[in-house]
Amino acid sequence: MEIIHLSVDTPMQVHDSVCALGFFDGVHLGHQQLLKEVEHIAKEKGLKKAIMTFSVHPKQILENNDYHYLMSLSEKINILKQWQFDYFYIIDFDQTVANLKPNTFLQNYIINHQIKHVVCGFDFHFGNHGSGDSVYLKNNRNNDYEISIIDKLEYEQHKISSSYLRQVLSNGQVELASQLLG
Repeated sequence: MEIIHLSVDTPMQVHDSVCALGFFDGVHLGHQQLLKEVEHIAKEKGLKKAIMTFSVHPKQILENNDYHYLMSLSEKINILKQWQFDYFYIIDFDQTVANLKPNTFLQNYIINHQIKHVVCGFDFHFGNHGSGDSVYLKNNRNNDYEISIIDKLEYEQHKISSSYLRQVLSNGQVELASQLLG
């Protein structure tokens, strides 16, 4: 897996790919659905497999607080290496990236990197004040890429998310956390 750090103007020569977008903190069952969809589409269309994430959680920059991670970036990379993807894009998230308009984000990070199919969760947000989302991605593709949006995955009426995992762990429910992490 080639690890590629991206800044706003990073030029890159890569092959056409299908890419999962998200922060992937914990790589829980919800994240795994995105990764499985990437594998399926890559096989079906003959595309390279990619993951795109941020160097730090956007809340850490936007809210200027200490975000409590389930895993470090290096731990995330080690876990995701097991999926044998071709590219692991890390957007160096800072205030400049946070202020990007959604169309600029799309051009710089999706279109300029030959991503032909995007896979994201129903609740993925990007761009200035989170103004871009899965609906924006779907409505603004201009035939540059296709998109698959993964529906919410629940466990006992709770959305499986990194936030829910942190809550489960803080309650000492280690077995449930293990189950949600697959």
